[in-house]
Amino acid sequence: MTPELEGFAAAVAQIVDDAVTTLRQEHAQALEGVRRAHDQVVAGLSQRIERGDARAEQLQRDLDAARQLADEPGLRTALMDTEGTLHLVQRAGPPLVVRIADLRQLVANAVAEAVAEVERAATIRLDAQVARAIQDLGLAPQWSPVAAYAAGDVVSCYVGRTYRLGGAVKASIGQEPGEHPGAWERIGSHGLRVHKSKPAHLQAGDVFTEADARFIFDGVATTLLSPKGVKHSEVERAVKVVHTQVQQLAEQHQMTRRDVEGLQQVSRANTEAANENTAWIRNEGDQAVLRSATSEAWIDHRKLLIDSPALARLVDHIDDILPNEGAA
Repeated sequence: MTPELEGFAAAVAQIVDDAVTTLRQEHAQALEGVRRAHDQVVAGLSQRIERGDARAEQLQRDLDAARQLADEPGLRTALMDTEGTLHLVQRAGPPLVVRIADLRQLVANAVAEAVAEVERAATIRLDAQVARAIQDLGLAPQWSPVAAYAAGDVVSCYVGRTYRLGGAVKASIGQEPGEHPGAWERIGSHGLRVHKSKPAHLQAGDVFTEADARFIFDGVATTLLSPKGVKHSEVERAVKVVHTQVQQLAEQHQMTRRDVEGLQQVSRANTEAANENTAWIRNEGDQAVLRSATSEAWIDHRKLLIDSPALARLVDHIDDILPNEGAA
C-alpha cells in the first residue's frame, strides 16, 4: 500500500472512530435521561401508593364508625313528663322536646311548609312551561341564516310557523327550518309558507302556484285561492277581435243608415207621388170615371164590329192592301 492510501485509510478510520465516540456519548446521555425520568415516575407512583394506602385506611375507619353508628338505635331515650311533654334523645342531633298537645299543630305547620315549598316549585315549573308554550305559539324570535342555534331553541320562520331544533342536533347554522326537517321539528300546524311551485311533500299551510293558478293546502284538501290570470297578449287578441267586430258593426251601421236615408227619400218621393195622385183623383177622378164608362160603352157598342170575321180578314191582308206604307 502506498503512503497516500495509508494516510487516506488512517483519516477514514479516525473519522469513523470520532463518529462512533459521538454516537456513544449521545446514547449515554439519552440513557441517563431515561433513567432519571424512570426514577421520577417510580417516585411519583410510590407517593401515590402511599397516599392511596392512607386514604384506604381512613375509609376503613369511617366505614367502621358508620357501621357502629348504624347498629345504634335512632332514639336512645324517650321520656314523657306529667305535663304531657315528650323528651327525645336522638342518636345524632340535639334532643327534642315536644308537647303532645301541640303535636297536631306542629304536624300541620310542617305539612303546610312542605306544601308551600311544593307549590313554589310547581309554580316556577308551570311558569316556565307556560312561557315555553307561549314562545312556541308566537313569541319565538325570527330565524336568521347567520345565527347559531343550540338543541331545544325555538324560532319563527316564514309566515307564523315555529320550529324547534331537535335534541339530537348539537348546533345549527344556516339550516333553513323548512328545508331541513331532520334538524328542525315543526311545532303545530299554524302558519303559512309560500312556494313558487307545488312542493314534493305538502304540509298544512302551504301556498303554491300550479298552471298559473294559486292553491292552498290545509292538511287535508287543496283549495283554489285565485284562478289563472288573463295574459296581456290574450287581452290584446280578444280586444283586437272585438275592435274588428265593432268596426264591422260601425260600417254596417253606416251602410244601414245610408239605406234608411235612401228609403226615407224613396218614401218621401212615394208620399209626394201619392199626394199628387190623391189630388188628381180628387180633382179629375169623377171625370176620368165618366170617360172610362163612356169608353167602355163605346167599346161594347163597337165590339161586334171589332170582333167580326170580316175585320179580322181585313187585318190579315193589311200588308197586301197598303204595301208602300208597311214598307215605310
